[in-house]
Amino acid sequence: DGLSRSLHTRNAYDCFTADLERQRFMQEYYPQYADGCWTHIINNACNTYWRYLFTGEGQSYAQETKAYLQQRAGRLLFSSQVSLNAKIKILTVFLKINKLKWQRMLRKRG
Repeated sequence: DGLSRSLHTRNAYDCFTADLERQRFMQEYYPQYADGCWTHIINNACNTYWRYLFTGEGQSYAQETKAYLQQRAGRLLFSSQVSLNAKIKILTVFLKINKLKWQRMLRKRG
């Protein structure tokens, strides 16, 4: 029920930008650990996009995070530092698969 779990697109976007700042800090002071930030960045970028598809709010945030993923798609999808789960999340954004919608439908059926 924290900030990153609420359905507001702005909250997910704020988590995404905080992760970008964290990665910049790590790259500057602890470069050997900077690649470890990718999972959080990808999760929050995808969450921003999914929340936009689910709620219809925050289109500019969704577009920005999708563009970020698209600009780095080759690097992220072929990196050994990015988990398979994170790679699948990136593909769901590119294919416009709304994870939140499917989770809600499955919960209703369950």
